[in-house]
Amino acid sequence: MKHKVPLLCAESVLGLLAAAAMLGQARAADLPSHKTAPLIPPVLDAWSGPYVGIGAGAVLPTQTAWTAEAYQTGITQTGLKTFTPYAWGASATFNTSEAGFLGAIIAGWNFRWTPNSNIIFGVENEFAIPVGAHSTVTYAVPGPLFGLGVTPQVAQIGRAWEWGDTLGPRLGYLILPNMLLYGNGGVAFVQAPESIRFGSAAVLANGTGGSNGMRVGWFAGAGVDWQFSPGWRVGVSYKYVGLPSVTAQAAGLSYGSAFQAAQIAAGTSFIASGNPSAHIVELRLTRSLDFWAPSSVVTAY
Repeated sequence: MKHKVPLLCAESVLGLLAAAAMLGQARAADLPSHKTAPLIPPVLDAWSGPYVGIGAGAVLPTQTAWTAEAYQTGITQTGLKTFTPYAWGASATFNTSEAGFLGAIIAGWNFRWTPNSNIIFGVENEFAIPVGAHSTVTYAVPGPLFGLGVTPQVAQIGRAWEWGDTLGPRLGYLILPNMLLYGNGGVAFVQAPESIRFGSAAVLANGTGGSNGMRVGWFAGAGVDWQFSPGWRVGVSYKYVGLPSVTAQAAGLSYGSAFQAAQIAAGTSFIASGNPSAHIVELRLTRSLDFWAPSSVVTAY
């Protein structure tokens, strides 16, 4: 007996082909992909790296009271030189006011302690120029009654803060993701000269004197920076600038009075001394130098 083999119809053939195609797609889906992974933009830390900025504030002297002294010098008929303090008007205290506004240029570099740390450290330099931080006072040394002694003289004593530069490290902590509290300190360079000019109607040579004004000291301070936009920060800061005390001196020569028979000529030396240390408070605006980064970069607070 013969067995009949069933013939496959066209619909069956098409169904088998479709099933095979689906099976091939399923197996291909299980294989690893060789496509390129999507590009993830790098994250730029706005609290790290270089920055620049400007500042505006005030400089306030720590000591407004200075002392002034006047000394008599003379050459006697015997040729001996004398140097004695006046018994009248020999010393005085005068007040100055070198308070003024200032503008500053700021440059620095921050580092994060570790990628996820809240500790920020770095170094910063600030150059400031005060406006109006100078003053002049008048100091007079009178002669005794009845015209005895040397001729009265008047001195003008001036003080000023012309510029200042501070350089040193700073250490801060992010109390908020976008707010940094920090302290700093280091060396300070200040141009703070003193000058003395004096004279009178009977002076042979008007006297001038003073100091070159270059002071080297130290500073310590603190501040807070708020990052209101990625890379942009506004803040306030305070610095104490400690400088050594200084002395300015000027000497001149004047005629002695007619009653000073023992003296051919008499002169006056003026000495002013004090301390030019100051407080500095300012408002700051700084910008991280990340502007070269691609626009697709995400800035981290």
